[in-house]
Amino acid sequence: MRTLKIIGFAIGLLGLVAVLLDQYGVFQNKEKICLAALIRDSNRVPRDSPGFDSFVARFPPPSNIRAEEVDFILMSRVQWADGFPAYISFSYEARRTPTKRVASFDDVRRWSEETPYSWIGLTIAFAGWLVGVVSEVLSRKKQAI
Repeated sequence: MRTLKIIGFAIGLLGLVAVLLDQYGVFQNKEKICLAALIRDSNRVPRDSPGFDSFVARFPPPSNIRAEEVDFILMSRVQWADGFPAYISFSYEARRTPTKRVASFDDVRRWSEETPYSWIGLTIAFAGWLVGVVSEVLSRKKQAI
């Protein structure tokens, strides 16, 4: 039973390390981060930019436009009188025709930071905790007998 507890603690520690690495951005997609920075710093991002296709897949264009027809990502801002942006949104330009808004700045920021590994670390930590609980229950049952 002691070995099972040690295994449970080791699995839990591994899960916590995975959560910490995810929080530090180790698992982030660099292409998405670069595209988000390019979108933020530019008013018009061309189709040949890295990560463009994954952006279009996550934020699809309006139904009357196919994803292959999108040529640029356009940024539009609403600013206060002092120049501070009140609202930033993004749309597409397809065949020289702008589309309606497809994403806000917060949507793009969240998209660039999301990883498929976000819940893996917590799941591993929970599995370690569960192994520890099971080993404790089995240990107590054995002592009661």
